[in-house]
Amino acid sequence: MEQSRTPQQPGRPHGADSDNIQSLHDWREWLRVVLPFVLLGLVALAAVWPLLKPAPPKRVVIATGPEGSSYNEFAAEYARFFAEHGITLAIRKTEGSRENYLLLNDPHSGVDAALVQGGTAPPLDQLDDLVAMCAVSFEPLFILFRPQAFGGEPLERLDQLRGKRLAVGKETGGTYWLSTPLLALHGIGTSQDKATTIVHLSGAGSIKKLQAGEIDAGFYSVSADTPYIAEALQTPGIEIMSLKLAPAYADRFAFCTLVTLHEGMVDLPHDLPSHDVAMIAPTTALIARKDTHPAIVELLVHAAQKVHARRDPLVPAGAFPSLDYTELPISSDARYHFNNKPGILQRNLPFWLASLIDRLLILIVPLAVVMIPVLRLAPRLYQWRMQSRVYRWYKRIRRLDGRMLEASDPEELADVRADAQRLEREIAEHTKVPLAYMGHFYAMRTHLGYLREQFATRGVDGSASANASTTTVASTATTPASP
Repeated sequence: MEQSRTPQQPGRPHGADSDNIQSLHDWREWLRVVLPFVLLGLVALAAVWPLLKPAPPKRVVIATGPEGSSYNEFAAEYARFFAEHGITLAIRKTEGSRENYLLLNDPHSGVDAALVQGGTAPPLDQLDDLVAMCAVSFEPLFILFRPQAFGGEPLERLDQLRGKRLAVGKETGGTYWLSTPLLALHGIGTSQDKATTIVHLSGAGSIKKLQAGEIDAGFYSVSADTPYIAEALQTPGIEIMSLKLAPAYADRFAFCTLVTLHEGMVDLPHDLPSHDVAMIAPTTALIARKDTHPAIVELLVHAAQKVHARRDPLVPAGAFPSLDYTELPISSDARYHFNNKPGILQRNLPFWLASLIDRLLILIVPLAVVMIPVLRLAPRLYQWRMQSRVYRWYKRIRRLDGRMLEASDPEELADVRADAQRLEREIAEHTKVPLAYMGHFYAMRTHLGYLREQFATRGVDGSASANASTTTVASTATTPASP
């Protein structure tokens, strides 16, 4: 016999359409639960957004020194390191350290960092916005002279220079700010000294004047491997002065250190210098603005560590770069990166990506503290919402059960039965739960079926009393409690 089929009710979806509608309904319910938490996350994000630092600049400018200065060579090596990390380091050549300070103090100059010599810093009230990254090298004060101008007399004291033609460097450079106070200690170059000729020349230009005999002595506070120093010492008739009072000068000027340039250190094959030379040396410091992006500070510090890890001829290996010898306070970011190797992100990811993640962590950490506990509540809230759609009907089911037991005549029982039928229709039409919670729904339908059985029993018995020994929904299907 062919099995009979229940006719499809018009207007009701069936098959795949019904499943699709159910799935869509499930998603909507989930969104209703999750959306408030998403909005809460956005509010939290907006609250911490001001803490997010901007991305590091793609271009950084460093002020160095005049043509031929070792500062330019240092900066060129820094620039190669920066380029490896996708940042352009532009070099701005200047007349020296004093100009570099002026540029850094000018917010419109475009200069972000600079190499400066110790002893050239302006007054303290002009240093509030500047910090040091580290000291990178010594710059010993070379005093070169023409022995012929001094009658062949050994030269070892600065007061022997009185009455001569002296090149002390330009006022914008570091040499000037070291040589002039040194000479002033002996009354040389002051307003009362009418015998000495002070020439404001520095670097290679001053060396040419010395080689040509147009000056008698010159001061050069530069790195020991500066090419024009070796060139000058190879010139016949030019010698280097060893300062007898070097220890006293180093004690007098806090930014200077007593050093010894040993024989042959400038040019070993030519034995230059031909004897040990007592000298004083200020330090070169790498400095920047206080508001320099932390990622750029990190690159500056690591560039200095890479470039200046080479042995300096005046100090033991590993002495530079250093957090000592600086006139400005060390940046806290610079100190951290100086004392710590690059992190796992910096070692394994491109610089821009590592920087982005570092900045986002400032947002992620506080958001995680807020959102993780909140998101853990979302599944529980969703479960409560779905179960409550079933459990809310049990109050009316229990009331119908009580009315049925208390009904004393068929007419009253018929009214209760009609209310029960209406309740069943309401439940069928208005109760929508995801498939995962259909077990609760069908358990409730089973309880409704049990009520129908009780109505049928009462209809057969007619006057069955409320004391009938039947087990009711109230005793067999205790109303579930909301979680």
